[in-house]
Amino acid sequence: MANRSYLYSISNQPSSYYDRPDIANGLSEWSYAIPMTYRILMSGNPKLCESLLYHGYDHEEEGEKTPFYALTSDFDIGFARLKKFFTSIEPLFLENGYDASKEIKEALEFLEQHKQPFLLLETIELDMMLTEGADNLRQAVEDEIQRCLLVGRGIDAIPDDKETAIEVIKWAASDPENLFSAINFNSECDYVDAGYPMGLSYWESSLYYRILNKKEFEEES
Repeated sequence: MANRSYLYSISNQPSSYYDRPDIANGLSEWSYAIPMTYRILMSGNPKLCESLLYHGYDHEEEGEKTPFYALTSDFDIGFARLKKFFTSIEPLFLENGYDASKEIKEALEFLEQHKQPFLLLETIELDMMLTEGADNLRQAVEDEIQRCLLVGRGIDAIPDDKETAIEVIKWAASDPENLFSAINFNSECDYVDAGYPMGLSYWESSLYYRILNKKEFEEES
């Protein structure tokens, strides 16, 4: 099995592993990466929370579990930024000979249909590939929060005027230090081997792991 990042919409922000949302919808998952679209969505006041997927290492006893962490954020803020991002980049796809309008439309419709007040991004599988120990795993998520905030500021800086926005994004993409530089605005935008995946094409409610809602969690406990 590939290690993945997992994105969900949830009805409340969890205070612990046991604090389950009444509603939890799967949105997307990605192997070995956290796509740009995830970070845009998670840019709405992201904060640290306990993972709802993993609860310590298998060999640990209850009460002695190593805390694992995830990110939670406001859905509406991130969704508004994603819509702005898509509006700004759609002409760039056309310039490169690829019409992404259908995928953009389907992505936004899917997210609208599965909307909840908050989002949950689970990165623990990726984090554990790179580090271990409670403090390091927590720091990995806190670092990801900063990346999401940086991406959010980048989207906010895109001008509302479409023609100006295109020029700004092109300029940003030419700067190796800029968040847009590794993104492909063409048919290979989601290929990890071709650069940083945008996360445009894969939206699915049935993920490898499903978040148990409050009722389901209580029934299993």
